[in-house]
Amino acid sequence: MKLYGSVTSPFVRSVRIVANELRVEHEFIEIGPFGKETPEQRSLLKEHNPLIRVPVLVDNDQVVFESRIICNYLLERAGSCPASFRAQYPLSFPEENIISTIQGAIESCTIPFMITRSDADIKAEGGYFERFRQRTQASFDWLNKQLAVRPSYFGNKFGVSEAFMIAALEWMQKRQAFDWSEYEKIVDFHHRFLDRESVVKTRIPETV
Repeated sequence: MKLYGSVTSPFVRSVRIVANELRVEHEFIEIGPFGKETPEQRSLLKEHNPLIRVPVLVDNDQVVFESRIICNYLLERAGSCPASFRAQYPLSFPEENIISTIQGAIESCTIPFMITRSDADIKAEGGYFERFRQRTQASFDWLNKQLAVRPSYFGNKFGVSEAFMIAALEWMQKRQAFDWSEYEKIVDFHHRFLDRESVVKTRIPETV
């Protein structure tokens, strides 16, 4: 089993955390971050994914792309799982909604980040950039509430939604894309899981 991805992508990191939690043996093949991949890496990615983006999982003849679909694939094929990981499959609708919201918040931060990084003359102001900011804010308002009202689905025990959330929080923190420090429940969530083995092993390197 091979997982193609960059060490900086929160989407890739979510999958890496889940794979580590499920103890899935796999080879991680690093692809450079958006705009910094080599021609060979880009060609390899295009060969496996028509969307030309990470993550991509190749399991013999089976190719799976998109982070949440890969996580579902891993969960479906998981054997015995550590008791400390919530490995429910299929995921409940409340948890799917939580993951969708986290992914939407990540996209609302990563897209402006990639656009402005690729062209310094573009200012992330007004228009759709403002919609991105509003969407991120609304998402975090809602997620902070879910940690209080749906602990069995989110925050009480580490699972897929927690993997996506921790990857989102630490990417936003590192890239200064969104300040979530005023959300008490979310800050507590981060403190609770930041030293977990799978989180530490997949953390974005300081030099990247």
